[in-house]
Amino acid sequence: YRSAAVSSQIDLISSISYADLISNPIIYDDSESQPQQNSYNYYTIVKDSCDIKTIESNILKTIYLSGEKPDTQTNLLQWTEFEGWETEVEKYYIYRISSNDDGLSPIDSVSANTFSYEDIIDESLATNGKFSYWVEAKQTQGGTYNFQSLSRSNRIDLFLESNIFFANAFRPNSTISTNNVFRPVFNFFSGSNYEFMIYNRWGQLIYETSNVQDGWDGTYEGQKQSSALYIYRLTYINIYGKNIELKGSFMLVD
Repeated sequence: YRSAAVSSQIDLISSISYADLISNPIIYDDSESQPQQNSYNYYTIVKDSCDIKTIESNILKTIYLSGEKPDTQTNLLQWTEFEGWETEVEKYYIYRISSNDDGLSPIDSVSANTFSYEDIIDESLATNGKFSYWVEAKQTQGGTYNFQSLSRSNRIDLFLESNIFFANAFRPNSTISTNNVFRPVFNFFSGSNYEFMIYNRWGQLIYETSNVQDGWDGTYEGQKQSSALYIYRLTYINIYGKNIELKGSFMLVD
């Protein structure tokens, strides 16, 4: 049986006959659940051949994890309490996947009475600006069967905003590859609908691209442009759905 933690409705989601048992302990995968949206309560009952209930299990409440970014350097995790083991939760362990973390070992742990965690982040640890998290509850060993069970939450992704920088000049004839093309410079780009444009002093559009890897080589319709002041305009939608527009000027140097 299953019920969403925020609902009073209890649903029978499956039944297994004794003749069909193929594992001990019995394993059931609830493919109809939505762990990214809810915490759930589960329990099982055993009925005899006369369809009379003979045993009812304990109720287990799963962990639902959510997160937010209160500021640019902090990822805040919050989760619901795990409930239902015969013994208490020993600790909650926090796991993270980034460029430096493979998720095989926890990055930290908190007490059984703590249901939030602030991760002070370093943007150099992000892979494409993304950090993935989940929380694992570990049972205190003991009880009737001396079990030490584990329960994992859903997984969430939190993203960094793109830090974007522009040079104030560039030289198309430079032998240094990073100096002979003008484009935004960033460690990663985590937005969408990217559009980068260059205008000359008369407001004429002379270059545009939607590829974050491309930049202007100082030409227009195959002709080298003269040393002068030019205008750039960058628009995109950031990871939170906000429209971003950046404008500025730079010098093309012969």
